[in-house]
Amino acid sequence: MKNRIKNVSIIILSLALIISIAIIVYLLSNKFNAIQEIEGKVIVVDKNYLIIESSEEDYLINGSKNEYEIGDIVKFKYKTKNLNSKNSPKSIKIDDEKLVEKTEDEHLDDDNEPEIPPVIDKNPPVIDKDKEVLNYFQNLEKDFKSGSIKESLKDGFITVVDFLFYEGKIKGYKFSDLSDSAKLKVLSMVLYFDEKIDTYFPDYKESISSTSGKIYTNVKKDIVESYLNVTTKVCEYNEDLCITAKNGFQTLKKNFGLTWELIKDIAGDGLDKIKKWYEIFSNKR
Repeated sequence: MKNRIKNVSIIILSLALIISIAIIVYLLSNKFNAIQEIEGKVIVVDKNYLIIESSEEDYLINGSKNEYEIGDIVKFKYKTKNLNSKNSPKSIKIDDEKLVEKTEDEHLDDDNEPEIPPVIDKNPPVIDKDKEVLNYFQNLEKDFKSGSIKESLKDGFITVVDFLFYEGKIKGYKFSDLSDSAKLKVLSMVLYFDEKIDTYFPDYKESISSTSGKIYTNVKKDIVESYLNVTTKVCEYNEDLCITAKNGFQTLKKNFGLTWELIKDIAGDGLDKIKKWYEIFSNKR
């Protein structure tokens, strides 16, 4: 009799467990398949994707079947399971879409963007000015990596920032004199210098900005913008260097915490830049 009661209890508990698991699976299935809505302004248009700016953040939209223009307000429906929060910006595979408001704003499309002058020599040789300037930067990089805090690092930092943004010269050359390849290398190194200056001399950039009449506190943003602009340019004429520049940006993004929010902030109202900058940011080919 006791064994019979025991067996019945086991059967009842097993059934209860099975029913509980079924309920959990059902609830999770409903949760993941729940339909969500997102509305936002289109800020990037590509044949394979869109990027919209909602009231809270940006989203990469996949699966759109309609054609939109920059500035259109669109509402999308998607299943919860089709939202990828790990991507930056977050990506969504949509199930339905609706145009809420057609843009009336003028914007630059690909046909109206300023033309970049053609480059005759697609593979320019490395010339002495690149070598001389890069040698200066490499020596300064060794000083920053040595681990010893030197006051001379302040002077070196000011020299390279003036070189980049205030028509300063190094070895008799301006930043504009360098090849695009050398420019990318220089910008990458100065981003590292900027981080170290913040670590070694936390208030130095603020103090020198207040006394010199030049702004050194926005160096990180200025460097990132310059890197994006140079990369945009080289991707117009040199596929190999374009790939190198985009790969280099992935390293910078990882090492210096470059976020999509930062890129958007730098672009400001320049929506004509956003598409190309996103492709650099996401390393799209």
